[in-house]
Amino acid sequence: MYILLSYILVVVSYTFTDGFTLDLIHRYSPKSPFFNSSMTLRERSQLLVRRSASRYRHLKLIQNTTNTDVNTRLVQNNGDYIMKVSIGVPPDDVFVSVDTGSDLIWVQCTPCDRCYQQKSPIFDPTKSSTFKTVPCISPTCVSIPETECDYLTGECRYRYFYGDGSTTTSGIMATDVFEFKNSSILFGCGLTQLGDDFDENEAGIVGLSGGPLSLISQLGSKIENKFSYCLTPTTSNFTGKLRLGRRFQQAIINPLSWLRSRC
Repeated sequence: MYILLSYILVVVSYTFTDGFTLDLIHRYSPKSPFFNSSMTLRERSQLLVRRSASRYRHLKLIQNTTNTDVNTRLVQNNGDYIMKVSIGVPPDDVFVSVDTGSDLIWVQCTPCDRCYQQKSPIFDPTKSSTFKTVPCISPTCVSIPETECDYLTGECRYRYFYGDGSTTTSGIMATDVFEFKNSSILFGCGLTQLGDDFDENEAGIVGLSGGPLSLISQLGSKIENKFSYCLTPTTSNFTGKLRLGRRFQQAIINPLSWLRSRC
């Protein structure tokens, strides 16, 4: 099997043009809020190898299926990188997983019908003065795949599938102010999450694919439909960066390195 070992974007100059930057935190780095200081470097390395092997098996599964078999990709145990986002007014800070293979942005919301165990408080939309549900008769709801109308409330309900369809999130489509240039973002208020691929340390997922619901697509012209990222080693005391908008003015891009593994 082949495992991706190196995909670091090394930034030698932090001079930016238009756009803005968010921190990307590796889940096993000292900067992670979920960092386990009792875990040795060897133990963390073993976890990374297992996650890479799991990712490889998952990607092979996708290669052997048709487009109709798989809706989107969710690597088992979610992504390696997380970021903190602020939602609503007043802002509520939550940690979400970053997924370049899906487009939906969603967080768990109260009142949950069936939510996975989450360590941090679940987002309560009633506490945000800018939270708005999307009406099911709106063009926005009609344009979103896998939505249906709740005729009792008039709200747009969604259901989103990951992987082989055994992992899903469903709930209400809504908008609220995110920290991204104070932008009103369309996202899923997750009321029911099913499957074993969710992590109790994370409140949801931010999709960065090219789909219409992704963060990149929604910010659109504000970021010139561009993004780039810099990933730091797991042992680093610095966070990685997700650049939305024009790229870092000077950067060195390391080539992808592949190594045969017995995993």
